[in-house]
Amino acid sequence: MSLYASDAWLCAGGVEDVFCILWLLGEARGSVLDIGCSTGEAAAVFARAGCEVTGIDLVDAALQIAKKRCPPAQFVQADAAALPFADGAFSIAHMGCMRYPLQETGKWDAAREELLRVLAPKGLLLLGDLGAAEAMEGFALLRERDATDALRAFGARWLWNNDAPFPLCGAKRYTLAVYQKI
Repeated sequence: MSLYASDAWLCAGGVEDVFCILWLLGEARGSVLDIGCSTGEAAAVFARAGCEVTGIDLVDAALQIAKKRCPPAQFVQADAAALPFADGAFSIAHMGCMRYPLQETGKWDAAREELLRVLAPKGLLLLGDLGAAEAMEGFALLRERDATDALRAFGARWLWNNDAPFPLCGAKRYTLAVYQKI
């Protein structure tokens, strides 16, 4: 099992991301695309907040668990670089710890283009990931915060101690960033 397929890792970042975006958005709700949804932890939080949720992941076994965890949501086996949805279909997209694996597989640029395609005008992207928030073509950075301590508190201590960089990519912080499609 890869690090990115483990519940402990994805849940640690994903649920913190969702609470952050719900706080930042206030009462804003809409259709949410949860990219790399794993077993549906973040999708369930979005659904409880009144959002219509669609989660995608490459791992069918994870999607089967997600369907049981969050019956109101729709879950689809799909690749972030080739999304099977109409243009402008979502008002919010969420990605937790997906940038690095997409970059490593050469799919980050295609995934970013797909996000731009499926997000509605002025749609929001919540990106929770290792490292600092970066400028992204087609998006304006609205807010960011360092959530490294929150990630550790949610269970990632076993794989990332306080002084060492994250083993795979060398990052020393976890950042939550809210972007808006421009």
